[in-house]
Amino acid sequence: MALTVTTETPAEGVIVLRLSGRLDAAAMQDFEAILLPHAENSAIKRLILEGAGMDYVASAGLRSILKAIKALAPRKAKLYGAGLLPSVTAVLKMTGFLPFIELRATIEECLA
Repeated sequence: MALTVTTETPAEGVIVLRLSGRLDAAAMQDFEAILLPHAENSAIKRLILEGAGMDYVASAGLRSILKAIKALAPRKAKLYGAGLLPSVTAVLKMTGFLPFIELRATIEECLA
């Protein structure tokens, strides 16, 4: 299944990207085109990847997430993962991403 991304702005300085499907090499370019402008926007303080519907992340998707982490870091903005499936969380853990992504069960917990 292709990746679907829906963008929401629940509060000032906060962007939620709701992800559904597979974040793989085929989806990476379109995902980056949505993700990186938000990560590079100095007004964004919290970028939340809501992934309850994302069942797969490949190395190409991880590279996109790494680019976002690097763009957010200089201004101490935070990247959150909300509602990620255990399989996706396991990949993030195995690849060393967890120190850079704050995991929460819900979007509401990311906003608290």
